[in-house]
Amino acid sequence: MTILKREIRSLASSFSQASPQQITQIVATIDAMAKRGAADALVAPLRHRLPTLGITRPLDLRRLSFEPLDALIVDGAAWRRGTALVPRTCLAPLFNLMREGCADLEQAELLLDRIPQDIAARNLLASLLWRHGAAALQNAVQPPDWRESTGLSNIDFTAICSIVACMLSQADRLRALDRHAAPSQTAEQLCEILEATMGHGALAWQAMLIRLCGDRHFASPAARIAQKLAGESASRPELAQALDPAFACARDLWESEINTLHLSGRLSPNKLADMAEIVLNLASDASPRSERKRAADHLRREANRICTQSVARILDEELLPALQPSGPQAGQKSGAEQAARAARSFCLIGQGLGAGEKYDAQMRPLIDRLADPASDLPPIDRARLLEILGKNTLALEVLKSCRPNADP
Repeated sequence: MTILKREIRSLASSFSQASPQQITQIVATIDAMAKRGAADALVAPLRHRLPTLGITRPLDLRRLSFEPLDALIVDGAAWRRGTALVPRTCLAPLFNLMREGCADLEQAELLLDRIPQDIAARNLLASLLWRHGAAALQNAVQPPDWRESTGLSNIDFTAICSIVACMLSQADRLRALDRHAAPSQTAEQLCEILEATMGHGALAWQAMLIRLCGDRHFASPAARIAQKLAGESASRPELAQALDPAFACARDLWESEINTLHLSGRLSPNKLADMAEIVLNLASDASPRSERKRAADHLRREANRICTQSVARILDEELLPALQPSGPQAGQKSGAEQAARAARSFCLIGQGLGAGEKYDAQMRPLIDRLADPASDLPPIDRARLLEILGKNTLALEVLKSCRPNADP
């Protein structure tokens, strides 16, 4: 290891304990450099914290080139040989190989700086990059410094190039998938993508399945079509054997992302709802003992656990304190209503996953206190919270109880 590399590793280690404000400043400074070179390694120990801090990186040519692989890229330390994932450490040398075969790449980078808001121009540039990248990597020769720069073997180079070239070759088709299209059209598009992927080998096929099963709109049809195609390819048993690892990997990636957001306090009900929809899609028409069914059941348990914890936190930290004798102050009422909406959303997700009674019991103490006439909280506030929580009948009863008796 050179002195420079040792110094960078030492500096990167010290950055790992940086505050959110310091991380934002460090990343912005490195991203603003015309040529980052070895300084890019300083971001490595911070990368897992960027999503939880809401830090987005500016789009550059390399990031745009590998955009179709976002769901497959993992840190080098987390990568394992034989998996269909791509270690981040190999992106720089692979991009250099793509750069060597394209004399116009520097002009393209200048163009990217001029069209950050022009979606059509950006998409055109991306298509050109993906097609060129796929062609360049299909016949690429391993660079001399591959082992030193990535820590990977010669065999790894061939396998990873096959995965990346496959994903780039299908990137335009992946982008063209319409989440609002008719099921028959979606099935036709997915079939075209998966059939084209089969020629790139079992790992590339597995990588495409991981990518598609990570999208709640396409997880179920992609799984069905992949199983059908694998079943029809009796001469290629490796395709059928790749199905279980693909479903398991998609499960692990979703679980990791959701848990990271949950532990940081930034998990939204919408994001968890996406995971719940993938659970239900993967589980639909899956055979009871298949890896697809096991992956769905595992995600179901994780989603229910996180829903339960999220509801408990909202109750203990936000809603129940608002019912204390002092009651919520004027500025806190909107916060209590927002918390009630979040709790209701998490409960609905859990109920959709088949655990309705558990959430009813969890919410019961709050519902009882809101319906209690002896509560110190004004009836109009209690009725509003009950309405948000889906208890419309109780909300009406609370409102009626505070009206003067107008009967003769």
